Amino acid sequence: MTTTTNQMPYQGAPRWQVPQQIPVAYARSLHLCEYKLVLPLPEALKQRINSVKQQAAQLCPHPTAFRAPCNLALANFTTWDMMEAKLLPKLRTLAATTTPFSVRLHNYGSLPGRNVHIMASAGKPMTEVLAALRGLQKLMKAGPDQAPYFAQAPQVVVATRLLPWQYDKLWQHFEKRQFNSSFVSNHLLLLKREPGTMPWQICERLTFDNQPHAVVQPSLFGRAA
Repeated sequence: MTTTTNQMPYQGAPRWQVPQQIPVAYARSLHLCEYKLVLPLPEALKQRINSVKQQAAQLCPHPTAFRAPCNLALANFTTWDMMEAKLLPKLRTLAATTTPFSVRLHNYGSLPGRNVHIMASAGKPMTEVLAALRGLQKLMKAGPDQAPYFAQAPQVVVATRLLPWQYDKLWQHFEKRQFNSSFVSNHLLLLKREPGTMPWQICERLTFDNQPHAVVQPSLFGRAA
C-alpha cells in the first residue's frame, strides 16, 4: 500500500516543499513561519506618526488600512522555523559589526493605488545593512517560489491596501504636506509569527555593537577640556 505525499500531515507547506523520501514523522515537525526584520522607531516618533494615521483615518475610514506598525521594514520572508538556528548567528554577526546610524524621515510618498507612506533615508549605512541581509537570503526561504522581499526604499506606512478612490483622496491630502524627523538607529528586531496570524512576536533584538570612535567636541572658548 502506497502513501501519497498529499496525505502527509505537515503544517501549511505546499507539496513541493516536502520531498517524498523524508520520513512522515519528520514531515510532521516541519513548521513554516513568517518573519520580518525591522528598524524600530523611538516612542515619541511613533506617537507622532500614529497621530498622522488618526488624521488619515478620519479623512478616509477603513477597517484595516491604518494598522501597519510604526517601523521601517527592511526584509520580509517565510521559511521553516528550524532555519532560525542557522540564520540567527549570522544576523548577530551582522549587528555586531554595524555602527549605529542616523535615519531621516522626510515627507510623504506613495505607491499609486497601494499605499501612502513616509519616506526614509540613511545613506550608505542602511544600504550596507540591506546588502548584508541579501547575502543571507538562502536561509530566508522555504523553497524556490518563496523568495524573501527586501525593501528598495525603506518607508513607514501610513495607510495600505486602499481602494482606488480612497488612495486618491488620501494622496491628494498628503502629497503637498511635509514631515521631517530623524533618529539614531541602534538595533534591528527580528519579528516572527505563524502565517496569517496576528500579532507579530519579537524573536530577537539585534543590537548594533560596533560603536563609533569618541568624537571630542571643540570648545567655543579655545581648547577642549
